[in-house]
Amino acid sequence: MDDLWFLWYGTDRQFSLFLTALNDLGAKDNFTLKGSVGDSIEFLDVKLTVKDGNVDTTIYIKPTDSTRYLNRRSDHSSHMFKAIPFSQFRRAIVICSSADESRRCIEHMEKKFIDSGYSREELLPCKEKALALDRDTILREHRSTGMFVGEEDILTFVINHDPDMVKTLRDFLLSKQDLLLQLIGSRKIVISERRSPNTASLLFAKSAFSATLPNLNTTQKCGGRNCKLCDVMEIPRNFSINNFKIKLDFSLNCKSDCCIYLAVCNICSLTIEFYFGQTVTPANIRFNGHRSSFKLDDFKYKVSALSEHVFDKHPEVFDSKLNNYKVGIIKSCKPKDLNRYEDYYIYSTKADSISLNRYKVLN
Repeated sequence: MDDLWFLWYGTDRQFSLFLTALNDLGAKDNFTLKGSVGDSIEFLDVKLTVKDGNVDTTIYIKPTDSTRYLNRRSDHSSHMFKAIPFSQFRRAIVICSSADESRRCIEHMEKKFIDSGYSREELLPCKEKALALDRDTILREHRSTGMFVGEEDILTFVINHDPDMVKTLRDFLLSKQDLLLQLIGSRKIVISERRSPNTASLLFAKSAFSATLPNLNTTQKCGGRNCKLCDVMEIPRNFSINNFKIKLDFSLNCKSDCCIYLAVCNICSLTIEFYFGQTVTPANIRFNGHRSSFKLDDFKYKVSALSEHVFDKHPEVFDSKLNNYKVGIIKSCKPKDLNRYEDYYIYSTKADSISLNRYKVLN
């Protein structure tokens, strides 16, 4: 309501004199102007730069803006996760004056969407749809009617809802018709009232309801009465294996499915004997399979790397089964990504050459 910018064609000194004279005239009405001359300015979410006699525009992001979008795991309709990325990509097309700058802003937004849980594959159609838009057509289109209007047809004043202000402003415009005709020509003037805030917006900070709650879990145990996996879910949240840092997702527990898990031998050193695995079924069901492999009949212990390791290195505690291990869940992902993430952790820690995943390779 009180932020203005305009082009100045004079020198810095001329602007300083203009500023002083203008403030002297506006002193009696408490009207003052502050500012300086430069080749660029940030105005709302737009950065404008004068370059070679033209005004170039791009998206302006405040340094304190975390650029967080609606989390992909939130409980919203599926169309929302298509509409939000497209609207943001379209915003870049409309604001940026050059195609290269539009692409740069869209790529930045794409990375932020991926950080919020979106996949690159689902963002691609939104990105292509936005890049196919014609910026000039959008800027000329009148939103309310869908009709194309001339650039000098409409000038809109947006004010807060106030019946007295509407009448005062209308009377003033009517009394200055001759002057306005000289300044803006035959352009139509429209007074638009901003909607008054409702009770909810006055009483509550509604954005707080959509904020991501911090994860306060201190363990990955599900707490089930008969859950045997809870007894061995003892790996800390943050630790390192062979200088590779690993952080467990403590929003997951024994009942989580489609996840990458880690098992570490209690007897051996943390950096020597460990095993990365994946499961589509809940983790407790997957580890029931590992537990059932601790049998000598028909060499069944060879079915699982966990049971085979205990048989080879610690046969005296073979009957303790999974109690010889500490277990943790690293992350959850889509089923199609399980192989990729499992290979990533195995490769990064060399688990298939120096640790328990070697049993799987040999078998």
